[in-house]
Amino acid sequence: MTNKIIREPSTMDGTFGDYYIGDDFFCKSLELPDLNFDGIIGDEKGQSCIPASKTYPCKRVFGKHVVANAYKNYSNPDIDPEVMEQLKNGETFEILGADCGETSEVKSCSRDSVLHHPANRIEDLKGCVGMGKDISIIEKKGFEPRKGITSSRDTFAAFMQEMKGINEFQLRVDYDSN
Repeated sequence: MTNKIIREPSTMDGTFGDYYIGDDFFCKSLELPDLNFDGIIGDEKGQSCIPASKTYPCKRVFGKHVVANAYKNYSNPDIDPEVMEQLKNGETFEILGADCGETSEVKSCSRDSVLHHPANRIEDLKGCVGMGKDISIIEKKGFEPRKGITSSRDTFAAFMQEMKGINEFQLRVDYDSN
C-alpha cells in the first residue's frame, strides 16, 4: 500500500498538505517549513519538512513518548479499545530514510524518529508529520496565533484505527503540481 502527502507551497507557518490513505483523502497534514531549498541534504534535521518527490518506507513502531503523552488522559468511544491501548503505549508509524538523498537503500541517515503523530502547530514538530482535520488559525499559550491544523488527536487516532493490521507501507511525498 502507498499513502501520499500532496503538499501546498510551504510558508513560515508550516508545510500543509492533503494526506491520502491509498487513493482516498484522509486528512490534512502539517510539517515544518521547507528549508531544503539549498540542495544540501541532511543539514535541516529538526528544522525542516522531509524532502519531497520521494517515496519513503514506513513501519509500525512502539514506545514513542510524543504519542503516549498525547493520549494519556484521552478517550474516544469511536476508536476501537485495542487501538486506544496501542496509542496509550506510544504506537505510531516511523518514516524511514527521510534524508538519505538519492541513495536507493535506507541506511544511516542523520534524521531519526521521523514519526506520524498528533500536532496542531509547527511548535509541536521536530521534523515529523502531524495530522489534523482542517487548517485554521490556532492559538497556543506563550505563542502568537498562527496557522495550524485542528483536531489532531482525534484525527491521528482515526488514522491508527484505519491502519489497524498494517505494519508497513510506502509514503509518497510531493508538492501539488497545480
